[in-house]
Amino acid sequence: MTTITADASFSTTTAPEILLKGLLALMQDLKTVYQNEVDAMAKNDTQKFMSLQSSKIALSNDYEIRVKEVQARSAAIKQADPFLRQMIVAEQTELSALAEKSQSGALRMAESIKRLQERLVAAARQAVAHDKLQYGKTGQMKAGDQSRPVATSVNGDF
Repeated sequence: MTTITADASFSTTTAPEILLKGLLALMQDLKTVYQNEVDAMAKNDTQKFMSLQSSKIALSNDYEIRVKEVQARSAAIKQADPFLRQMIVAEQTELSALAEKSQSGALRMAESIKRLQERLVAAARQAVAHDKLQYGKTGQMKAGDQSRPVATSVNGDF
């Protein structure tokens, strides 16, 4: 996996092709992380999903820096190899699609976790209400269903 770090002199001293090749490698690494993330979500592998977050953040930050460098040198980039520029556009399209897929999967996962939390809270509230002291039919205090009489024998024929 390629990790690019910010270098103030990089954008002014590097040939446009080298800059674009670095961006291309970075995009491919980021696509790999996004694909692994989508796969982890499909398998409900939260541990794998979480383990990818630090590399995704680092690569995303590096990608943002590299894109700014490319934008700053747009005049020189326009003179670069047309095939390389086309590859960048194609990779960008694929990267955007994977990023969108990852984002929608992450939103679904967050919604599922929210629903699970709501169910747990509702069950906890119900358990607390069940155990509260209440007045029975005779006016005596009782603790939820726990104070109901329990049958110790069977009456009648069966």
